[in-house]
Amino acid sequence: MIDTTTSPRRSGVADALRRAALPFALLAVLAACNSTTPPASPVTAAEKPAPRRIPQTSPEIRRIEMLGRTIYVLDNAAARATDLALAEGTDPQTDGIRGWVTDTSGPGVLVRFVRQKGDRFEAAYDVVVNEKGEATAFARPANPRLTPDQSAQFAARQLALAQSGSRHCPGPYNTVAFRDPGSSNWRIYLLAATTAPDAMIFLGHLRVLVGADGKRVVSLENLSKTCQPHLGAIPEGSEILGGIVTELQSLTPIETHVFASLLYRRPLYVGTRDGKIWIVDEGRISELQ
Repeated sequence: MIDTTTSPRRSGVADALRRAALPFALLAVLAACNSTTPPASPVTAAEKPAPRRIPQTSPEIRRIEMLGRTIYVLDNAAARATDLALAEGTDPQTDGIRGWVTDTSGPGVLVRFVRQKGDRFEAAYDVVVNEKGEATAFARPANPRLTPDQSAQFAARQLALAQSGSRHCPGPYNTVAFRDPGSSNWRIYLLAATTAPDAMIFLGHLRVLVGADGKRVVSLENLSKTCQPHLGAIPEGSEILGGIVTELQSLTPIETHVFASLLYRRPLYVGTRDGKIWIVDEGRISELQ
């Protein structure tokens, strides 16, 4: 089972970010963004601003928070599992790895790395990631057969990748898949990623809803209208304390904003087209007033 009340924190990208001072007025970009303003950019400040936060408790906001935390837990599990598998001397290319599935039916997350053998897909190796987000066990399974649910998840992931190719932004993508709460469909998130150690990616993600058997795309949405702009190097001696982004498709922050706040361990300020300013921090959404 996935515990989304608290989530492990990933090291690496966020820890490489550095400190600098910038006037508080930068936050005004949220309320007065125009065509010449990048849709997403870092916020730096000598001190974190302390506006009044109004916690949001509506069922829809709670649902968005839960989805974002689930994305983070599964993305982190895949990353930690990959680290352990490589440390065990595996070679994804030699082993013919085509992707992975995540199974949350037991404690923590079971990550199964999938290869094709003949006319079927099977698990080449398994990694268990505990509820703290730590990869704790690696094994080459005696029974590599995927369960029906795992097979459907893998099929849904492959279909989402195949159907969304023309809508990708440049650069690598990570994938997260899980059952849509309240239905039997699959939610597939294609998450724009980067290999740059000091970059924070907020834009370019896609959400694909796939039927329960993994064979039919129900919907495919770009979660932003633009790709992440290149923002240049971080000034020497500085640290990014947060990010700002304008949300043009929803009147509230969305699940990938929650995911980003957990991934980068930084608050994300979100401006919506109705003039409201929100903060997403540690996986929670509040309105700023």
